[in-house]
Amino acid sequence: MSVFRIKGVYRAKSKKIPFAKEIKALKETHAIENVLSLIGSKHKVPRKFIKITEIEQIQDEDITDPVLKSLTSELSRI
Repeated sequence: MSVFRIKGVYRAKSKKIPFAKEIKALKETHAIENVLSLIGSKHKVPRKFIKITEIEQIQDEDITDPVLKSLTSELSRI
C-alpha cells in the first residue's frame, strides 16, 4: 500500500478553504475517491465544489499525520 498526500481547496459558502490530506491506498484513484468522500461527508460539500490541485506519493518517513504514521510503523514491524 502507498501513502498519498492530496492538496486542494473546497468552497464553503463564499470562502475557499484549503486542505491537505494523507491517505493510505492501493492506487491514486482510490486515494482521490477517499478524500472526496471524507470532505463531502464531514463538511457537507458537493463533489463539484472540491478541487484537487496536487497529488503526490510520499515515503513513510515523510508522513505528518500521527495516526497514519503509527499505523505504518506498526505494519512495518510485522
